[in-house]
Amino acid sequence: SWIHLAPIHSFSLMIRLEHRVKLAHPRAVVEKVLCSREGTERVIRLSPITVEFAEKKDEGGEGDGSGANAYKFFFVEAVPVCCGLLTSRVRVDVEQRFDKSQHRLIYHSSASSGLVRVEKIRQIDEDPEEPEKQHTIVTETLDIAVSCCCLIGTVREEARKSHTAHMERFHELFNSHQGDDDGKSKA
Repeated sequence: SWIHLAPIHSFSLMIRLEHRVKLAHPRAVVEKVLCSREGTERVIRLSPITVEFAEKKDEGGEGDGSGANAYKFFFVEAVPVCCGLLTSRVRVDVEQRFDKSQHRLIYHSSASSGLVRVEKIRQIDEDPEEPEKQHTIVTETLDIAVSCCCLIGTVREEARKSHTAHMERFHELFNSHQGDDDGKSKA
């Protein structure tokens, strides 16, 4: 029961965004922080526009038979509108799973009653240029389908800004884990 990007409206514009960051941590640590169910809320709340987060109750099991850990949650964003003079609260319903064999998090979301849908791929790779330093490259590709003409400009601009700002803060998630073998917060 994945959320698919098939348009439910007659018009849909696709926006593709990609951003990459380099983290000074081994891939296994990065995956635990950025791709685990336990780390999801911290990752989502790192976004400067996230104001609420809640995990949904299990609705029929874990995963899709592929062995990947799938789960659902929602969060609320305060999205700037009218040139930043106002904000609009937008609920985003998400289903995501981490495919450990591919080192890839797959995220499907729907917002604004299905008028905006996102498929995000978070790829976690070892840095091929510096394997001895155990640095990790995180690449996120977002495919955004917008089915309402009046939302296109806002979605394009705000998605680009917030996506880049969010990823550039990923390193902050590791500051509390220095010297912590299991990667869990000590709070």
